[in-house]
Amino acid sequence: MTRSKIIKADRQLVKDTISYIMAHENIDRIELADANFGIFDADVEYMQHMIDCKLKRVRNINLTMGGFAKNGSPHVEKIMEMMHAHFDAYCGRKYVKISFQSHDPVVLEASNRSNIQNAKLYPMISRFQAKGVDVDAEMIMGLPGDNQERWLNSIQRNMDLKINHQKSFALYVVPNTLMATPEYREKYKVKTKKVLIPHDLYHLKSSAYHSSRADGKIHTACDFSDPSEYQTLEFMYESFSFDSAELMRIYDVWFWFNTLYNAKVARDWMLRSADTAHSQFAKFMQQIEAGNMPFFKKLLEEFREAVWNTIAKPEPVTKVKELFWVNFVVKFAFRGNEVFDIFENQETARGELALIYPDINLQHFRASPGFKDKIQLYFVGAEVV
Repeated sequence: MTRSKIIKADRQLVKDTISYIMAHENIDRIELADANFGIFDADVEYMQHMIDCKLKRVRNINLTMGGFAKNGSPHVEKIMEMMHAHFDAYCGRKYVKISFQSHDPVVLEASNRSNIQNAKLYPMISRFQAKGVDVDAEMIMGLPGDNQERWLNSIQRNMDLKINHQKSFALYVVPNTLMATPEYREKYKVKTKKVLIPHDLYHLKSSAYHSSRADGKIHTACDFSDPSEYQTLEFMYESFSFDSAELMRIYDVWFWFNTLYNAKVARDWMLRSADTAHSQFAKFMQQIEAGNMPFFKKLLEEFREAVWNTIAKPEPVTKVKELFWVNFVVKFAFRGNEVFDIFENQETARGELALIYPDINLQHFRASPGFKDKIQLYFVGAEVV
């Protein structure tokens, strides 16, 4: 729906909806799904109404935001200041989430987002960081126009901006969107496939997966003959700028960055390094390929197997039959076992990372606020500090 006309809801209806939600004490979080929140002055009014309703509550309520105006609306900072003064997001954390998708002009053009100028948001990012507010970035892996080099450029930009956490999503092709049209697929040489996710594995708790690691793999009982027993996702595995092999290389970068930067395992050393993101990643891969990092090599191989058997394999339909692969795609947001295993094998991990960051230590490697169970380390939002 990029470039489409924004439809305004009735102001009183929006406020009545807020009042209704806030009156229910058992609700503990609101997610604002508006992709352009803050673009109109009415949004300031809505935020004030949420604050007024919150003050009448007994229980606390958290507030998170799916997106906000992208091209520098004057209302955004005021709204975010109001939000941070009265609401928490998760575990007492205050942050701003920005949906960049990519920093590469070729990728943004192919994604029909060239009208959105990321640079307009950079000064605002600095102002929020100066106030102690974390800034998170949302990106999409495997967009048409992308490849490993451009993906590393986008990551470099986020490191330059000192983004706290980069949440990255695989590209879903959604019906009735531009990417789903025959014209778009032809222009950008797009190839997609259906990925079938069985409900019996999807509904298992993460603790079931964790306990199964010692006993062996859990497989689905679904034979995929009945569509009501699985959900279908459509992924892009090829475009004019990458084939499935190049897509795997894009995900290699994500393994490195998500493991070391997002989880805070080596974030400070990565930011202090004189090397670029390209050079740091190259050194990481060179050490693995030379056989000097067997612990990380095993983690990478497991990660690659999950990527190949879910997203990257070039075939019209992929039936996901193992619990780990299901969780990898729909629950763990493309994180494997790596952060959990580092947590359990800190000295081994530190020794291998010292080949790249000689003075690294893992004294900072402790659970983040609100951490209750090590199983949380499987999730992309979980981090150590």
